[in-house]
Parts: sequence; C-alpha cells; structure tokens
Amino acid sequence: MWQAYRNSYKMSSGGPGSGLFKSTDGGDTWVNLSNKPGMPKGILGKIGIVVSPANSNRLYAMVENAKGGLYRSDDAGDSWQLINEDKNLWQRPWYYMMMGADPQDENGLIVLNVNAMKSYDGGKTFSVLGVHHGDTHDIWWNPKNSQNFIIADDGGAEVTYNGELPSQTSTCPPPSFTT
Repeated sequence: MWQAYRNSYKMSSGGPGSGLFKSTDGGDTWVNLSNKPGMPKGILGKIGIVVSPANSNRLYAMVENAKGGLYRSDDAGDSWQLINEDKNLWQRPWYYMMMGADPQDENGLIVLNVNAMKSYDGGKTFSVLGVHHGDTHDIWWNPKNSQNFIIADDGGAEVTYNGELPSQTSTCPPPSFTT
C-alpha cells in the first residue's frame, strides 16, 4: 500500500496508509510485513518488492523511508535486514521502485531507477548496467536463462543474451523519411 498525493505544485509520498502486506490464502487474510523486525520505523513511502524465483523465502524490498534502502528477508518476510542504503538505488522513489530477481540465483538482483544496477551478492554491492537511455522502469528475466533479460526504459528496450548491456550510446542510424 502506498499513500501518495500529487498536484501541480505539491507532491507527498508516504503516510500512515503506506505499508507492505502479504497474503498466503488468495487475499482472504493479510499479514503486515512493515512492522516485522528489521523493517525501518516511522513513515513509509513507496515500497518495491520482489520474491526470488530461486528461493521463495528470499524477498527484496526497496523502501522509501528516513532509513530507506534495500532490505532483504531470508524467511519470507518474518524478519528483515538493511542490506544497502545507497541513495542511487532509490533516488527517485516516486517514479521507480522496480526490481527483478535472477530466476536461478537467489543472490542475483537488478534494481531499476534512473540507472539499472545489478548485484550478485544479495544486494551488498552493485554495478551499473549500460543502458542506452536512463529512467529504467521494467524488467523481464528469462526463467530458463538468467543471462537473457530485457530492461524497459524511457528510450525503449535493452535486450541481452549474455547478462551484460553495452555502455556506449546507441549506434542505430537515424530514421529516414520519404515524402
């Protein structure tokens, strides 16, 4: 849940209506994960979450808060640990909080924000992926080949088959128009 407000002159992200909840019975009942040990105290803002396909007990949550950053749970959300508070990971939470978890490695994670960043040590350290355009918003990760993923950004899509994205600018020729 994310309590947010925006108009032409003011923006507010977070409030008592924000929180992270989990259901294991199709939505009949919900558990508040926001108050579990290790989660930050105080006003919560936007929260992005991903469950590792390689280990469903491994959860990653990007939390907007005074003590915000990347939080990880290894027990399906019963307890949390702040893994990385680098503001580059969550510098514009209003627009970005999407993550993708490697389908074959519980320690593999891609965080999307202004840049796309990749970790293979459970979120402790990251390297920047070379997308041709910033403002990354979505990811599809091939469940059978973790070297193959697609990142969607404001410039289109970035596709890799070897797990890397080149860091140079686009080499596509400009479109030609005929009248």
